Amino acid sequence: ASRVRVAAAVASSGMLARQIDNGAPADLFVSANIEWINYLSRRGQLSSKLRRKLLRNRLALVAPRSSTSSLDIEPGMALVRYLNGGRLAISDPRHVPAGRYAKSALTSLGIWIGIAPHTAVGHNVRETLVLVERGEVPFGIVYVTDAAASDKVRLVGVFPAETHPPIIYWAAVVAGRERPAVIAYFHHLGSDSAGAVFRRYGFQMD
Repeated sequence: ASRVRVAAAVASSGMLARQIDNGAPADLFVSANIEWINYLSRRGQLSSKLRRKLLRNRLALVAPRSSTSSLDIEPGMALVRYLNGGRLAISDPRHVPAGRYAKSALTSLGIWIGIAPHTAVGHNVRETLVLVERGEVPFGIVYVTDAAASDKVRLVGVFPAETHPPIIYWAAVVAGRERPAVIAYFHHLGSDSAGAVFRRYGFQMD
């Protein structure tokens, strides 16, 4: 098998989509937000054939590793009280999929209106996680995979799947970049060998 060197650019889906739309030299776009996939597709920026559902994830409530707080994720949960004057770290619901899922879950649980004024908003999910890792906030909402990858946070609970839309990562080849190596890598991402790695980091294969 041939080896392909891959360079990853990590940012919010909206930022990456706009960069691709403005001509950034990307070969493949992976996003947890189908709206940005559709945005680029409508603008003719993605291959119409080389596009697929790739992975699934879950949404997690996390706290700093040193925290001992215990909280059940359920309708009407008293999250504001547990903040104890602090803030809940979430990603920007306007631009970042993780934030949109978080807002949906909190709305479904009936606590978004009460918690919204007490949020610390990150520009992406990594920034949100760092706020929790540094202990700048008592709680944050990130993906299960982010919680699993950090030894500086503690998983408090996983939001019920029915509280938010399915978290699905899509992969699509950028239009005009359908070179053999790119196509091979696109198909490799959906292979059993790649799936074993993804599962090791907490993802579910679609």
